[in-house]
Amino acid sequence: IIVIGSMDTYSYYLLRYIMVLKKYFKSLEFFTFSTDLTHITPHLHENSEQETIKHIGKNVNSWSSGTKIGESLTKFISVYGNKFLSQKHIVVILSDGLETGSVTVLKEAVITIRRKCKTLVWLNPLKVMKDYQPIQKGMVSVMPHLDAFESAHNLDSLLKLEKLLMDV
Repeated sequence: IIVIGSMDTYSYYLLRYIMVLKKYFKSLEFFTFSTDLTHITPHLHENSEQETIKHIGKNVNSWSSGTKIGESLTKFISVYGNKFLSQKHIVVILSDGLETGSVTVLKEAVITIRRKCKTLVWLNPLKVMKDYQPIQKGMVSVMPHLDAFESAHNLDSLLKLEKLLMDV
């Protein structure tokens, strides 16, 4: 699961949710990104929620500093792709899709990830908004390559992800 910095409004409850998911799905790996990608799974083994938050805060340098989704996904592919991308892996991207970098780089990265993984899911908290349409350039470029495009605005919407992980 990859979470971006513009998701600050949701970050605390997402972190709590991720920690619960990790207890039940041991093989899940988690990354954050905004302008850079950070693998946060190693920090989820702390004894307390507060310690986990503290560790992640110390190790995620690019939080809330813009959103270069394509560059971050490209780094994910090049650094972690051999380990975490195969036809047995489900990739979940949690982002509002507001790309400040190259939309072309984003599209190419999503195409690569989709080709290499079993299922690609994009969770977007903006989807719940009345009359929301995925018209941001980043979202438009990736929509044809997603297996699922779901909301991520509250706990109920995230519980759908749990069901998806169990069903796939």
